[in-house]
This record gives sequence, C-alpha cells and structure tokens, in this order.
Amino acid sequence: MSKKMIALFALMIFMAGLSVFSTKSEAMPNFARKYSADCTMCHTIIPQLNRIGYEFRMAGYRLPSEIGKDEKTFKLGDFFAARIQTHYSWKKHTDVNSANDHTDSQLKFKEFTMYPLTGSWGKYFGSLAELSVGIPEEWEVENAYVRGVYGNENGWFEGRVGVFHAWEGFGASDTGRSGP
Repeated sequence: MSKKMIALFALMIFMAGLSVFSTKSEAMPNFARKYSADCTMCHTIIPQLNRIGYEFRMAGYRLPSEIGKDEKTFKLGDFFAARIQTHYSWKKHTDVNSANDHTDSQLKFKEFTMYPLTGSWGKYFGSLAELSVGIPEEWEVENAYVRGVYGNENGWFEGRVGVFHAWEGFGASDTGRSGP
C-alpha cells in the first residue's frame, strides 16, 4: 500500500471518529454551528436550496441582513467541514440446485471531501474551497473561490473569482450533483 493511501486511510478513520463523537448537526456543519440551525434553514431536499439557501450563498455565506456588518467572533470550526461518502450494497443469492441461500454485503468508500476556509469573512467577502479525492482518483479542486458582496439585504451585487462551478444554482441545487 502506498504512503498516499495509508495517509488517506488514516484521515478517513480520524474523520469517522470525529463524526461518532461530535454533536448532531445537519446541513454543512460549519454553517449549522455558526447559526445554530439545521438543514431546513437552507434546503428543501438536500442538495436543493430554498430561497434562504440561495440568498445565503449569494450573500457570501452570510444572511443578507449581515451584508456590510462586522462578523461575529471568529471560530475556526465555523470555517471547516468534511464528509465521507460510502456506498453499501446487499444482495441475496439463491442457488436453484440446493437449499442454500447466501448474501453478499459490502461497504465501499466512494469519496472524501474537505471544505477548508469556507464561510463569510470581513464585511463583504466569503470563500468556498471544496477538495475531493476518491479511489483510485487523485485530489480534485471542485471549488476554490472568493465571493465579494456589496449592498444590503434589499439588494446587492456579488461576484466571484477563482475556480468554481459555472452552473451554480441551475436545477435548484448547489452544484448540480449530490452534496452537502
């Protein structure tokens, strides 16, 4: 096994351990922690965003009423999140020539995704970083951008610079695929 695979495996075990001992949170945990909210604040059915979810993202990962206002006290945990995607399959086999039935059960690793430095900062800025790796894939930068937001809750202008999904928001989802 390569050093890269050993490191990934160790990271997965560490993240799984954190999820077992962490308190319950829904939505992206960094936003849920910051706002003491659950997924229904921003989502209808994950990953579909409701109106508040769209406005929250467009306002630079803050509520529109917070545009241009000083940030709350900085907490590092409000800017980091991660997820592990797995796939479980179960299949029952019946041997027609005998009375023996057997089952196959498998839990497979699909993808590990980190969201470092994701959230609002300053009066007018927000950032999103989404880094993923799956087996046998290499690390992929899915999003890495800074969003500037100017205006107030009644209307604002926003722009992004960096690597991002150009189709953000189409199909009523965050990036057009399953996600947080």
